[in-house]
Amino acid sequence: MLASMRETSFLKSENVRKEFGNLLACDNLNFEIPKGAVVALVGPNGAGKSTWMKIAAGLLEPTDGTVWVDGIDVRLRPREVHSKIGFLPDFYGLYSDLPVEDYLLYFAQAYRLPDGVREARVRDVLEKVSLMDKRTAILGTLSRGMAQRVAIARTLVNDPPLLLLDEPSAGLDPEVRVGLQELFKTLAADGKTLIVSSHILTELQEYCSHIVILKKGKLIAAGSLDEIGKLRADGTASIQDTYMSLMKEPTT
Repeated sequence: MLASMRETSFLKSENVRKEFGNLLACDNLNFEIPKGAVVALVGPNGAGKSTWMKIAAGLLEPTDGTVWVDGIDVRLRPREVHSKIGFLPDFYGLYSDLPVEDYLLYFAQAYRLPDGVREARVRDVLEKVSLMDKRTAILGTLSRGMAQRVAIARTLVNDPPLLLLDEPSAGLDPEVRVGLQELFKTLAADGKTLIVSSHILTELQEYCSHIVILKKGKLIAAGSLDEIGKLRADGTASIQDTYMSLMKEPTT
Protein backbone atom coordinates (compact mmCIF):
# COMPACT_ATOMS: atom_id res chain seq x y z
CA MET A 1 0.00 0.00 0.00
CA LEU A 2 1.40 3.38 -1.01
CA ALA A 3 1.65 5.92 1.76
CA SER A 4 -0.59 8.97 1.56
CA MET A 5 0.82 12.35 0.63
CA ARG A 6 2.15 14.56 3.39
CA GLU A 7 -0.13 17.47 4.28
CA THR A 8 2.65 19.98 3.48
CA SER A 9 2.90 18.83 -0.15
CA PHE A 10 0.49 19.73 -2.92
CA LEU A 11 2.02 17.25 -5.35
CA LYS A 12 4.09 14.17 -4.63
CA SER A 13 5.82 11.93 -7.15
CA GLU A 14 6.18 8.59 -5.39
CA ASN A 15 8.44 5.90 -6.87
CA VAL A 16 7.22 6.73 -10.39
CA ARG A 17 8.60 4.23 -12.86
CA LYS A 18 7.67 3.92 -16.51
CA GLU A 19 8.96 1.32 -18.93
CA PHE A 20 8.38 1.23 -22.69
CA GLY A 21 9.61 -2.23 -23.57
CA ASN A 22 13.35 -2.15 -22.86
CA LEU A 23 13.35 1.64 -22.44
CA LEU A 24 13.20 2.97 -18.88
CA ALA A 25 11.73 6.46 -19.27
CA CYS A 26 11.19 7.23 -15.57
CA ASP A 27 13.30 5.51 -12.93
CA ASN A 28 11.65 5.65 -9.48
CA LEU A 29 11.11 9.41 -9.41
CA ASN A 30 10.54 10.75 -5.89
CA PHE A 31 9.99 14.43 -5.12
CA GLU A 32 7.43 16.74 -3.55
CA ILE A 33 6.15 20.17 -4.55
CA PRO A 34 4.50 22.68 -2.18
CA LYS A 35 1.32 24.54 -3.06
CA GLY A 36 1.95 27.75 -4.97
CA ALA A 37 5.40 26.72 -6.25
CA VAL A 38 6.46 27.53 -9.80
CA VAL A 39 8.65 24.62 -10.81
CA ALA A 40 11.19 24.41 -13.62
CA LEU A 41 11.21 20.81 -14.86
CA VAL A 42 14.45 20.54 -16.81
CA GLY A 43 16.69 17.95 -18.41
CA PRO A 44 18.04 16.97 -21.84
CA ASN A 45 15.92 15.30 -24.49
CA GLY A 46 14.98 11.80 -23.36
CA ALA A 47 15.22 12.68 -19.66
CA GLY A 48 11.61 11.63 -18.99
CA LYS A 49 10.03 15.08 -18.56
CA SER A 50 7.09 14.64 -20.94
CA THR A 51 6.49 11.07 -19.79
CA TRP A 52 6.34 12.17 -16.14
CA MET A 53 3.97 15.04 -17.00
CA LYS A 54 1.57 12.67 -18.77
CA ILE A 55 1.62 10.37 -15.75
CA ALA A 56 0.98 13.31 -13.40
CA ALA A 57 -1.92 14.40 -15.62
CA GLY A 58 -3.49 10.94 -15.40
CA LEU A 59 -3.05 10.35 -19.14
CA LEU A 60 -0.41 7.63 -18.94
CA GLU A 61 -0.34 4.62 -16.63
CA PRO A 62 2.94 4.25 -14.75
CA THR A 63 4.62 0.86 -14.60
CA ASP A 64 4.97 1.37 -10.85
CA GLY A 65 4.45 4.10 -8.28
CA THR A 66 2.03 7.00 -8.51
CA VAL A 67 1.59 10.76 -8.33
CA TRP A 68 -0.53 12.43 -5.65
CA VAL A 69 -2.26 15.74 -6.43
CA ASP A 70 -3.88 17.57 -3.53
CA GLY A 71 -4.18 14.31 -1.63
CA ILE A 72 -5.62 12.32 -4.55
CA ASP A 73 -3.87 9.29 -6.04
CA VAL A 74 -3.74 9.92 -9.80
CA ARG A 75 -3.42 6.23 -10.56
CA LEU A 76 -6.51 5.22 -8.59
CA ARG A 77 -8.71 8.29 -9.22
CA PRO A 78 -7.61 9.87 -12.52
CA ARG A 79 -10.99 11.41 -13.37
CA GLU A 80 -11.08 13.26 -10.06
CA VAL A 81 -7.57 14.58 -10.63
CA HIS A 82 -8.43 15.81 -14.13
CA SER A 83 -10.62 18.52 -12.59
CA LYS A 84 -7.60 19.84 -10.68
CA ILE A 85 -5.15 19.94 -13.59
CA GLY A 86 -4.62 22.06 -16.66
CA PHE A 87 -2.26 20.21 -19.03
CA LEU A 88 -0.53 21.73 -22.05
CA PRO A 89 1.35 18.99 -23.95
CA ASP A 90 4.41 19.72 -26.07
CA PHE A 91 2.37 18.98 -29.20
CA TYR A 92 -1.19 20.22 -29.02
CA GLY A 93 -3.93 20.55 -31.60
CA LEU A 94 -6.48 23.32 -32.10
CA TYR A 95 -9.73 23.04 -34.06
CA SER A 96 -8.58 25.40 -36.80
CA ASP A 97 -12.04 26.16 -38.22
CA LEU A 98 -13.56 27.30 -34.89
CA PRO A 99 -13.66 30.83 -33.46
CA VAL A 100 -11.52 31.25 -30.34
CA GLU A 101 -14.49 31.78 -28.02
CA ASP A 102 -16.42 28.76 -29.35
CA TYR A 103 -13.34 26.59 -28.90
CA LEU A 104 -13.03 27.57 -25.25
CA LEU A 105 -16.78 27.19 -24.65
CA TYR A 106 -16.56 23.67 -26.06
CA PHE A 107 -13.95 22.73 -23.45
CA ALA A 108 -15.86 24.52 -20.70
CA GLN A 109 -18.84 22.33 -21.54
CA ALA A 110 -16.61 19.25 -21.62
CA TYR A 111 -15.60 20.12 -18.04
CA ARG A 112 -19.34 20.27 -17.25
CA LEU A 113 -19.36 23.89 -16.18
CA PRO A 114 -23.00 25.02 -15.87
CA ASP A 115 -24.72 27.51 -18.17
CA GLY A 116 -23.83 31.08 -17.28
CA VAL A 117 -20.65 29.98 -15.53
CA ARG A 118 -19.17 28.77 -18.84
CA GLU A 119 -19.55 32.11 -20.57
CA ALA A 120 -18.18 34.07 -17.62
CA ARG A 121 -15.20 31.72 -17.24
CA VAL A 122 -14.31 31.94 -20.93
CA ARG A 123 -14.42 35.74 -20.82
CA ASP A 124 -12.23 35.66 -17.72
CA VAL A 125 -9.54 33.46 -19.29
CA LEU A 126 -9.59 35.48 -22.51
CA GLU A 127 -8.88 38.58 -20.45
CA LYS A 128 -6.14 36.78 -18.55
CA VAL A 129 -4.29 35.75 -21.71
CA SER A 130 -4.96 39.13 -23.42
CA LEU A 131 -7.05 37.72 -26.23
CA MET A 132 -10.45 39.31 -25.64
CA ASP A 133 -10.12 41.25 -28.90
CA LYS A 134 -9.52 37.96 -30.75
CA ARG A 135 -12.51 36.06 -29.34
CA THR A 136 -14.27 35.88 -32.75
CA ALA A 137 -11.10 35.15 -34.74
CA ILE A 138 -10.84 31.78 -36.46
CA LEU A 139 -8.15 29.66 -34.80
CA GLY A 140 -6.50 28.75 -38.08
CA THR A 141 -5.77 32.43 -38.81
CA LEU A 142 -3.88 33.11 -35.58
CA SER A 143 -0.12 33.52 -35.24
CA ARG A 144 1.77 30.83 -33.34
CA GLY A 145 2.09 33.08 -30.31
CA MET A 146 -1.65 33.77 -30.19
CA ALA A 147 -2.45 30.11 -30.78
CA GLN A 148 -0.20 29.25 -27.82
CA ARG A 149 -2.14 31.70 -25.67
CA VAL A 150 -5.41 30.06 -26.72
CA ALA A 151 -3.98 26.66 -25.76
CA ILE A 152 -2.99 28.03 -22.34
CA ALA A 153 -6.45 29.60 -21.97
CA ARG A 154 -7.90 26.14 -22.58
CA THR A 155 -5.87 24.77 -19.65
CA LEU A 156 -7.39 27.50 -17.44
CA VAL A 157 -11.05 27.03 -18.35
CA ASN A 158 -11.80 24.71 -15.42
CA ASP A 159 -9.82 26.99 -13.04
CA PRO A 160 -7.42 24.20 -11.97
CA PRO A 161 -5.01 24.71 -9.05
CA LEU A 162 -2.22 22.87 -10.92
CA LEU A 163 -0.85 23.66 -14.39
CA LEU A 164 1.45 21.27 -16.25
CA LEU A 165 3.03 23.13 -19.17
CA ASP A 166 5.32 21.14 -21.45
CA GLU A 167 7.60 23.42 -23.50
CA PRO A 168 5.09 26.31 -23.63
CA SER A 169 7.63 28.68 -25.22
CA ALA A 170 8.90 26.35 -27.94
CA GLY A 171 9.12 28.06 -31.33
CA LEU A 172 8.02 31.47 -30.07
CA ASP A 173 9.86 34.72 -30.71
CA PRO A 174 11.45 36.57 -27.74
CA GLU A 175 8.69 39.18 -27.45
CA VAL A 176 5.96 36.54 -27.20
CA ARG A 177 8.02 34.56 -24.68
CA VAL A 178 8.27 37.64 -22.46
CA GLY A 179 4.49 37.96 -22.60
CA LEU A 180 4.13 34.33 -21.49
CA GLN A 181 6.53 34.95 -18.61
CA GLU A 182 4.32 37.78 -17.38
CA LEU A 183 1.26 35.54 -17.69
CA PHE A 184 2.93 32.80 -15.64
CA LYS A 185 3.85 35.36 -12.96
CA THR A 186 0.21 36.44 -12.83
CA LEU A 187 -0.99 32.85 -12.51
CA ALA A 188 1.52 32.22 -9.72
CA ALA A 189 0.33 35.38 -7.94
CA ASP A 190 -3.20 33.96 -8.17
CA GLY A 191 -1.99 31.00 -6.08
CA LYS A 192 -1.75 28.38 -8.81
CA THR A 193 1.00 25.76 -8.78
CA LEU A 194 2.89 25.59 -12.08
CA ILE A 195 5.27 22.95 -13.42
CA VAL A 196 6.96 24.24 -16.57
CA SER A 197 9.21 22.20 -18.82
CA SER A 198 11.59 24.21 -20.99
CA HIS A 199 15.07 24.18 -22.49
CA ILE A 200 15.38 27.97 -22.12
CA LEU A 201 16.94 28.06 -18.67
CA THR A 202 17.47 31.82 -18.49
CA GLU A 203 13.77 32.32 -19.15
CA LEU A 204 12.76 29.96 -16.33
CA GLN A 205 14.93 32.03 -14.00
CA GLU A 206 12.51 34.92 -14.39
CA TYR A 207 9.53 33.27 -12.71
CA CYS A 208 10.40 29.88 -11.17
CA SER A 209 10.82 29.27 -7.45
CA HIS A 210 11.73 25.56 -7.55
CA ILE A 211 13.60 23.20 -9.86
CA VAL A 212 13.39 19.49 -10.69
CA ILE A 213 16.25 18.12 -12.79
CA LEU A 214 15.98 14.80 -14.63
CA LYS A 215 18.64 12.89 -16.56
CA LYS A 216 18.11 9.58 -18.34
CA GLY A 217 14.91 9.02 -16.37
CA LYS A 218 16.57 9.60 -12.99
CA LEU A 219 16.07 12.43 -10.53
CA ILE A 220 19.24 14.51 -10.23
CA ALA A 221 17.92 17.21 -7.89
CA ALA A 222 14.66 18.71 -6.62
CA GLY A 223 13.91 21.61 -4.31
CA SER A 224 13.76 25.38 -4.10
CA LEU A 225 16.40 27.39 -5.92
CA ASP A 226 17.79 28.59 -2.61
CA GLU A 227 18.05 25.01 -1.36
CA ILE A 228 19.94 23.50 -4.27
CA GLY A 229 21.10 26.41 -6.42
CA LYS A 230 24.43 28.10 -6.68
CA LEU A 231 23.97 31.63 -5.38
CA ARG A 232 24.98 34.52 -7.58
CA ALA A 233 26.45 37.78 -6.31
CA ASP A 234 22.98 39.31 -5.98
CA GLY A 235 21.91 36.47 -3.68
CA THR A 236 19.64 34.70 -6.16
CA ALA A 237 20.01 31.14 -7.38
CA SER A 238 20.88 30.62 -11.04
CA ILE A 239 18.92 27.83 -12.72
CA GLN A 240 21.47 27.62 -15.52
CA ASP A 241 24.46 27.39 -13.16
CA THR A 242 22.67 24.81 -11.02
CA TYR A 243 21.68 22.75 -14.03
CA MET A 244 25.08 22.80 -15.69
CA SER A 245 26.85 21.91 -12.45
CA LEU A 246 24.58 18.99 -11.57
CA MET A 247 24.46 17.61 -15.11
CA LYS A 248 28.22 17.12 -14.99
CA GLU A 249 27.85 14.66 -12.14
CA PRO A 250 27.63 10.98 -13.16
CA THR A 251 24.20 9.34 -13.14
CA THR A 252 24.18 6.35 -10.82
